[in-house]
Amino acid sequence: MGAPGHRRRDERHRRPRLESEGEQRQPRAHAGPLREGPREGVSDPAAIGGLTSISLWTSAARFPALRAFYIDTLGLRPDSDRPQRVRFTWGVPPGELRLILGVHDRVDGVSREPARIMFNLLVEDIHAAAARLQAAGVTFSRPPGPEGWGGWVATFADPDGNILQLLQPAPEG
Repeated sequence: MGAPGHRRRDERHRRPRLESEGEQRQPRAHAGPLREGPREGVSDPAAIGGLTSISLWTSAARFPALRAFYIDTLGLRPDSDRPQRVRFTWGVPPGELRLILGVHDRVDGVSREPARIMFNLLVEDIHAAAARLQAAGVTFSRPPGPEGWGGWVATFADPDGNILQLLQPAPEG
């Protein structure tokens, strides 16, 4: 048993997921590690080893709506939820990836260049996920459609205007 207030490792690193009606599905396992450390045969400890987190900043006034959208509308489950910061974690160390929503005093209003960064949310059934989000009030700027590489994408925005996409990977094989 750890120190008070600390959760066991397996409790800290549960993957958030899009909730669907009925049976809960686990997201597909990532094909490889998100963070591998130095590449094989490369012994540069100063080399960038991968991506560990993405922070999405908003104003204090806009944070409650953004938080509610990611938790209530998208159905993501936070592993840390504080008054001005919420965190979602996929995977386990050392390859976990975190999405952090937080308040920053230098951010005001909606995203001024929403197409600059797009978040792709992995789903197994894009049509079912899009239908659930539409029922929750999400408007898609691009409904589910096939991509030339074999997968499917559907595009929408969060309350701050950040562009998000549902992404259903191409079938394996």
